[in-house]
Amino acid sequence: MDNERPAPQERPQCIDLVGQFNRRGILRGAAAAMAITAVARSKIASAEGAVPANPNTTLGKAIASKSIKVGIAGLAGFGYLGADGKPTGIDVDVLRACMQSLGITNLEPVQTAFGSLIPGLNAGQFDAVAAGLVITKQRCSQVAFGDPAAWTGGAFIVRKGNPKKLHSWADVVRTEAIFATGTGSSDINMAKALGIPDSRILQFQQFGSNAAVAAGRADFTSAGKLVQVEYLKNNPNPNLEIVDADPVDASGNTIKYHSAVAFRPQDTDFRDAYNKELAKLKSSGQLLVLLGRYGLGENEVPKTTAAALCN
Repeated sequence: MDNERPAPQERPQCIDLVGQFNRRGILRGAAAAMAITAVARSKIASAEGAVPANPNTTLGKAIASKSIKVGIAGLAGFGYLGADGKPTGIDVDVLRACMQSLGITNLEPVQTAFGSLIPGLNAGQFDAVAAGLVITKQRCSQVAFGDPAAWTGGAFIVRKGNPKKLHSWADVVRTEAIFATGTGSSDINMAKALGIPDSRILQFQQFGSNAAVAAGRADFTSAGKLVQVEYLKNNPNPNLEIVDADPVDASGNTIKYHSAVAFRPQDTDFRDAYNKELAKLKSSGQLLVLLGRYGLGENEVPKTTAAALCN
């Protein structure tokens, strides 16, 4: 008896049409997805004119949606809602021009208290701040500042007749004048550096500080001159007047207010894209046109950068 088993018969070959169909569908779908991603990145790249933005970053999402949320605080001249309900001001107008060059056409305003701008930005309530936020070293550790688009001198608002004869911060120190200011103002730290105690610094929301001066609760407020002029133009009060008074450093040396648009610390690609467009506005002369709407000119165009001011 033969103990060898018969050789198995060859099985007929079957064509796996379903498997091939599925595989081809997957490949086609993957290819289509890659093509869509490539187009999206191409659009972002052409908008930036540089390295393609990551579509998962704030910048990438903004370009894709053509929209960003912008934090403002009602600061006259820099970032506030106009009579038409649309955001306006120097920082807003410059941001809008730069964003349009990136294909971002909608600026959705989010109004908040000035002292809540940086916390709100870093909490994701808005994507950028355009509100007259002055560049200071303390703030440089909290946000990524774009380069400044304008600088302004300072001014006090005092009661009519300037009874304490306040024309400088040295006068404030000498006369022990009471300082009224908004929460989050950069002038608070400046006042403290000059030795002005907390008992002489009254903090208010929004423009309550000017009302405090008018009521005799404080002797003066301090801000950029443009802010003060715009405030009294929009809120005329015969009991108040403006006097020039630039801010100073701890040694008493005169400095200027350099306000700038701010981004979240991790959004440096967004900040860099903004800076490139701002540089184009400067070289084309368009920045002067924007500043001219607020009575500023070539002398108010900064010759410094955020990086220099932060260092």
